[in-house]
Amino acid sequence: MKVNINFKKYKLENDKKELELFFNTNGIYQDKVLKFVDQEKAINLVTINLFEVIVQRSGEVNSVMTFRNKQKTKFKMNASFGNLELDIYTSKLIVEKDSIYILYNVLEDINNYETYELHIEYGPLK
Repeated sequence: MKVNINFKKYKLENDKKELELFFNTNGIYQDKVLKFVDQEKAINLVTINLFEVIVQRSGEVNSVMTFRNKQKTKFKMNASFGNLELDIYTSKLIVEKDSIYILYNVLEDINNYETYELHIEYGPLK
């Protein structure tokens, strides 16, 4: 099914919420996977299950983020300048019929982390 996708990523810091990434595009939703091309011409796949969401991006930089509610998972990135692997802790994962909400921390080490919100809304083209 062809869908419209509204994608927003916020960085949370000291009670401030800063929009870091936003785009609205069309894509395809089939077999619990959203597929779309972002503004940098990278192919994105969002695999949606009730208890797990996997966000994959293929372009100049390839990345995979796996989210499971109240669990630590991995963020993996491969690029021409090197590879990176960080731990992610998902503090809130809400999967609804036409939207996904994820609140997560990217853990740099035991004491340092960055907090993000990811909002993905999708629905049939009108």
